[in-house]
Amino acid sequence: MRETREVKTKLAKIFFALREELEELIQMADKKPGFSESERRVKEKLQESLDISEEFIAKEVADVDKEIKLKKRGNDK
Repeated sequence: MRETREVKTKLAKIFFALREELEELIQMADKKPGFSESERRVKEKLQESLDISEEFIAKEVADVDKEIKLKKRGNDK
């Protein structure tokens, strides 16, 4: 269970870094501060993709955590 907590923490850090990198890369595209309308739309779509990916991975980790807890309960009996 400790391992799944560590995975959750690492995943949160990874997705945070990806979101920061996404903003930097989009701003570098035109070398102007802020976002144009098309850049804003691209950023929103990429953030949505990251959100979906993070949610999917978090569910998988939660499933593993649940399975570990169930096996542990089964061994305690």
